[in-house]
Amino acid sequence: MKCLSSTILPIIYVFCAFFSLSPIGAYSQEMNDQDKRLLENIRTQLRPDTVQMQEIRQLIRLCSSEVAALETEKKKIQRESNDEELLQTQLLVFNQKIKDARDFRDIGIESILRTEQLAVYKAKIKPDKPQVLHFGLHDKANCNICIK
Repeated sequence: MKCLSSTILPIIYVFCAFFSLSPIGAYSQEMNDQDKRLLENIRTQLRPDTVQMQEIRQLIRLCSSEVAALETEKKKIQRESNDEELLQTQLLVFNQKIKDARDFRDIGIESILRTEQLAVYKAKIKPDKPQVLHFGLHDKANCNICIK
């Protein structure tokens, strides 16, 4: 088995450098509810070993902290901006940074998991979004495409 620390630590360092708006620790290390559910699903469904769990928890906390920093900055810009066109552009940039942070977190988690864990992760916890576009008013709770 390969050394997981040598795999994930460079990813975490790149994550810190790429997404860093502020020093790590400037924002709360608490995870939001969505991230807590993700961590709990990983713990119960994948049963990672202690080292894997520690690395996954650290990666999720880092992402959660970065997303919180981006959300705070986004709200500040929304309050202070007078130019609507500039505001829309800035919001698009912030939303893309948040998406990138979450995508990076998911890639990091996938790199930590063993092959059999990865299959369960992709099937049950983070299935691929369907390639079908659909519009209109419909019951999203009972839609086969929306609930995946």
